[in-house]
Amino acid sequence: MHKCLYSIIFFLISYSTAVSQMISILNYTDRSPVDLVSVYTDNKSFSAISDEFGKVTLKGLSQSTKINFQHPSFYNETFTLKEIQDKGNKILLVEKIVMIDEVVLSADKSAENKSEISNQLDIIYQSEIAFKNPQTSADMLSESGHVFIQKSQMGGGSPIIRGFEANKVLLVIDGVRMNNAIYRGGHLQNVITIDNNIIERTEVILGPGSLIYGSDALGGVMHFYTKSPLLSKDGKAVIKANAMSRYASANNEKTVHLDFSIASKKIGLLSSITFSDFDNLRAGENRNPFHDDWGLSKIYPTTENGIDSFTINDNPNVQTPTAYHQYDILEKLLYKVNEDLEMSLNFQFSNSSDIPRYDRISEIDDAMNTIGIKPVYARWDYGPQKRILASYSLTARSKGKLFDNLNLVTAFQNINEERITRRYRESDETRRKENVKVANFNLDLKKKIEKNVIYYGMEYTFNDVQSSAERENLEDGSLSVASTRYPDEGSNTHSIALYVKNKTAVSDRIFISAGMRINNSILKAKFGDIPIDAVDFSEINISNLSATGALDVIYNAAKNWRLNLLLSTGFRAPNVDDVGKIFDPAPGIVVVPNDDLKSEYVYSAEIGVQKRFTDKLELSATTFVMLVTDLIKRSEFAVNGMDSIVYDGVESQIFANTNTDEAIITGFSADLKADLHPIVSLSSSINYTYGQDISNEEPLAHIPPIYGKTELALHKGGFKGIFSINYQGWKMLERYSPNNDDKLDQATEEGSPAWFMLNSKASYQFNKIVGLQFGVENILDKHYRPFASGISAAGRNYIVAIRVKV
Repeated sequence: MHKCLYSIIFFLISYSTAVSQMISILNYTDRSPVDLVSVYTDNKSFSAISDEFGKVTLKGLSQSTKINFQHPSFYNETFTLKEIQDKGNKILLVEKIVMIDEVVLSADKSAENKSEISNQLDIIYQSEIAFKNPQTSADMLSESGHVFIQKSQMGGGSPIIRGFEANKVLLVIDGVRMNNAIYRGGHLQNVITIDNNIIERTEVILGPGSLIYGSDALGGVMHFYTKSPLLSKDGKAVIKANAMSRYASANNEKTVHLDFSIASKKIGLLSSITFSDFDNLRAGENRNPFHDDWGLSKIYPTTENGIDSFTINDNPNVQTPTAYHQYDILEKLLYKVNEDLEMSLNFQFSNSSDIPRYDRISEIDDAMNTIGIKPVYARWDYGPQKRILASYSLTARSKGKLFDNLNLVTAFQNINEERITRRYRESDETRRKENVKVANFNLDLKKKIEKNVIYYGMEYTFNDVQSSAERENLEDGSLSVASTRYPDEGSNTHSIALYVKNKTAVSDRIFISAGMRINNSILKAKFGDIPIDAVDFSEINISNLSATGALDVIYNAAKNWRLNLLLSTGFRAPNVDDVGKIFDPAPGIVVVPNDDLKSEYVYSAEIGVQKRFTDKLELSATTFVMLVTDLIKRSEFAVNGMDSIVYDGVESQIFANTNTDEAIITGFSADLKADLHPIVSLSSSINYTYGQDISNEEPLAHIPPIYGKTELALHKGGFKGIFSINYQGWKMLERYSPNNDDKLDQATEEGSPAWFMLNSKASYQFNKIVGLQFGVENILDKHYRPFASGISAAGRNYIVAIRVKV
């Protein structure tokens, strides 16, 4: 009888431990779910992958069974089932800084192991974005350590990669290129229309990316991936939400964000909204004694009862005016047809208030008044910058002859920009408005054939540009026609491309890739009212056929050495901003179109080396050299044999953009990543770039001085803290480009001074729902201005944020 009772009890205990049991896998620091964790027993009798909620169902395991948890971004863990039950069915994984087998999405527009990618590439994860609390996506990019950010106003941020900027680097969001026909060659602020609070990850490709991405990818590609809607594996409806509220003292930033997901087994919906309000930006008070007046905002223009005046700034460290606000909306719908087919809809909307162009509104007239100064402009604003994106994407997997993976993206974008200017104590206010409509189609396929992986696809892009302008007399309200920034009867561009790339695994250690791309670009522009009587630019037609390619070799040597060689070319087809303007940038100079403009090219060679010491220390370095040919640059020009004409009543020398110059750019970068202890990590990066216009033997524009960052991090339990230093070296006067593209007028008499900035940030996750964050940027309250910027950076900045996840 006793034996029978013991047998029944043993059976019930064994049965109770062998039934299905759901566990949660969470990040040790912020308690966020960790997906794609490999969960398996030693004998592989059980294996599973955690879902997007960090959930795994354990089946048929006894309490003594050892279960392994493995993820390339986290330290491996092993527990018995009983130990897991004692932990409340929750597994906490500690994140690593030295990551093995990291997955890259952007390099070939397909999920690839980073060890098989030759490009130097940075990945900024959502967890890092949330912890560091950047105010804009431009600020977020600077955290990569390899992207330098220039700013002309607080509502801006122009990324520089390897000495290329603006329309020579490519912005992509969710597979859709953002660069359009009016991206200019100076400095751009369009990246701030991306809401970094809904970004899942950002991948930065350094060096030419034209093989896969086409025009504009000379210096690199920044690919932003927004969060994806969730799906429920068990068919039950699931609702998840994230909320954030943040305050920052340097500009009285007030940001609120909310996103929520509704998931069923086949349909997922994601909604997001963010609102940010920024007051005028306070610069650092501790100034370089040799440049103690540099960057002070001593006066700012005001208008009362229709009369312009100026106000003496009570606190000249507060840069006035710089305030603006912005809101961003995202909606995504995901439909999973089956295991091999998914479709999604993506809608994004960004809108801002007027954004003061601080580098212009802070200009002081040389003419003297009673106190010796007065503003040049009473108003210089970028009007509301609106960006609408609507896209449809399809992802398919197949074992057919044509492809294993297929990605199709078709999109429509509508962009509105505006410039509002009025000179001090003048009654005429000019408004120039641009509307750009963009249609995109991308088809990217991948097929594995034995040891070869073939990537191929096509791209079509259409841009329609409409430009208008009017001048309003503020005294009597009368309106008159003003010259438009771009052709007043419209302009458009077409681009179609085909590409193919083959990657061969010569062995387990050696990978060789080669590919090419053919791109045809057509530009048409029409002028109705030409402000020059002597010449006829009524219509411009330009066609450019561009070919580009790449060859790379990767050698994953023994003892954790990795070597790679990459030879690549990139191109940028001329756009409407290059050829569609007639204007006078200065008295006595007029710029006219040039319908013979060709594509710019870059020929690049880079060598990279990486050494991993066990799985806790990694050193890497990359050196590169690039030859830029057919560089588009403003030069002296002749029309119908004339080198000067009368423009707006003034005898003016003719200039136009031409392909006259060649340039050389070379440099290096080095990185260190170290897990000093399971709770302590160290990372550091440094970048150096040198650029020279070899046609004119002049320094090349957009070349930042040496810069970098070092960061020490501590994470234990729900606490995470970092201490970091960001720095820039001197940019001496003699290394500035002579054409003022680098805003020499905003620098000192010697150039752009060196600076460093100390920062500290911390967060504490009370539970899986609530987390509190605190930070101090620019601890020493130093005054500094990043190279080529027209506004000084923030002074000591206290940041407080609360995050809630349910």
